[in-house]
Amino acid sequence: MDLVINSMGKGLSLSEAIEQVLANAEKKKHSGLANNLYHFIHKEKHEFIAEYNSLCFDCSCLDVEQYALKVYMNTFYGTAGDSKSPFFLRELAGGVTSAGWKNIKLVTNFVKSKGFQIKYGDTDSLYLVCPEEFFQECDTAYDNGNGFSKEEYWSQMVNISMGVIERLRDEVNDFLRNDNGSSFLKMAYEKVLFPVVFTGKKKYYGIPHTRKPNFNNKLFIREVEIVKQDQSSLFRKVGRRIMDKSMKMDNLCSLHQIIEDVLEETVKDISQTDFNEIIKTAVWRPDKNNKSVQYFISRMQDRHTREEADTKQLIKKSLTPKPYFYEISEPGERFEYVVVENDLSQKVGDKMEYPEVARCLGKKIDISYYLKSVIGLYARFINYDDSYQPSSETLLEALKKLKDGNKAGDNKADDGGIDEDDLDKDEEDEDEMDEDEISKIRDSLAQKSAEKWVRGYIKNLHEGLKKDEAIISHLWKRARIYAKKYSILLMLIK
Repeated sequence: MDLVINSMGKGLSLSEAIEQVLANAEKKKHSGLANNLYHFIHKEKHEFIAEYNSLCFDCSCLDVEQYALKVYMNTFYGTAGDSKSPFFLRELAGGVTSAGWKNIKLVTNFVKSKGFQIKYGDTDSLYLVCPEEFFQECDTAYDNGNGFSKEEYWSQMVNISMGVIERLRDEVNDFLRNDNGSSFLKMAYEKVLFPVVFTGKKKYYGIPHTRKPNFNNKLFIREVEIVKQDQSSLFRKVGRRIMDKSMKMDNLCSLHQIIEDVLEETVKDISQTDFNEIIKTAVWRPDKNNKSVQYFISRMQDRHTREEADTKQLIKKSLTPKPYFYEISEPGERFEYVVVENDLSQKVGDKMEYPEVARCLGKKIDISYYLKSVIGLYARFINYDDSYQPSSETLLEALKKLKDGNKAGDNKADDGGIDEDDLDKDEEDEDEMDEDEISKIRDSLAQKSAEKWVRGYIKNLHEGLKKDEAIISHLWKRARIYAKKYSILLMLIK
């Protein structure tokens, strides 16, 4: 029905739009579409729209209902695993988790056996890369030229991926039905992301395609830092600039080159950044150990108390008190702040100010803080690079430290000596670590290495700008001296 409405938007009548949709439909979908659409062919446009709106409403209601059920079941699952909850039931929580992992691992092994690469997976979903063999024909056509544009090439790859994944979905569901003895558990095909960038575990972004290729779709972003609510507009703007550049069809730069370009722009322009773009937000929760926020609120409470005392004195003297400058946020309330320069302290809690206070008092924004705040974001985009990946020795050393720490914790928890009867028969398996844990450590080490490079790059850019300013200042000074001497010389000649 969406396709019919889109066709009518191009000036076609209802019957013409239906005929066009059916003419362009795939063979396997034609029969179903014809059954659904032909009884509208002699109806008025407004009747079709009314039916469409009604179906959309019913669909939305069902979607909300299934989402509510999902939240309801997840809540019970969560409380069943909480030892403090009256609904605590270890067997239920453990059974759900282990059954989920069992099935997703079965599917993982199944798709791997079919030659698919798993880019990312969790308890209920997999992001797959189709085997190269499916793209050989379109790769050859693009490489040979023959008027095959990049958009056509990308579109063909997306179409191939959609078809291949849909067939794989059916095979996976047949496999699950044979294993479980029921068709209750199924996996669905959601979308193709292309191009796509994975910046870490559960962190990725890309252009989504559902029914057909569309490279103008809004970016699909999952867990990349720019979506966090407490980030400044500057932080989001920098992140979006990187992502948008990397997704453009005419982009020929690597992510590393894009990062270098955007970093250079940021360092050069940050002193002229609009004040509103550096405003950040935070939530004050008295029971949470967020040192910066707790210290800031404590400062504001002290200042507010002083303001109240000054107000009382003014009222006693029959003078009009000034409006309070420092308001105290309510617990759980989100408030805005900026970070300003403070020569007496380098603690963030001492540098935080309400935006209006910073404006009124003309406080200087701490540019270095905002540059440091985007270091992790820049590094997140490039830590995939081989130059930041930890060596085998570094990774083994980090794993050893983690194991030693875990063993020390276990020993502290023991009340007495070791009971030999409790020892696992497969002692050699105890030292083996989960693949996810190893992946997290590798990602953490790569992130630290990339952050180190970003800090050095920013430092070099800063020093370069200072040198440029010094050279310009020196040349300007020389020019002024020369101009002065030249004007004196002209006066003498006259």
